[in-house]
Amino acid sequence: MKKHFFLLIFSLIACSALQAQQPATPAKPQLVQFSGMLITDAEGRLTPVPYASIHLPDKGRGTYSDYRGFFTLVVERGDRVRFTCI
Repeated sequence: MKKHFFLLIFSLIACSALQAQQPATPAKPQLVQFSGMLITDAEGRLTPVPYASIHLPDKGRGTYSDYRGFFTLVVERGDRVRFTCI
């Protein structure tokens, strides 16, 4: 009887310890506001690159620069960014 009582107490403690553990939460991605101005060195002068494409190839999304070459895009740390223009 004493052996069964000890086993019962041990089982209750083990079960309560298992329920006390919290599930692992996935790490939240670190988001970054990536902004800038695309410029080129044309004929010795720095000039903006209007309407260039800024693309995240792994995510399948992107944006384009405005007529002054300015762009902004929310990315995660470590994302690859591709710049293209014609």
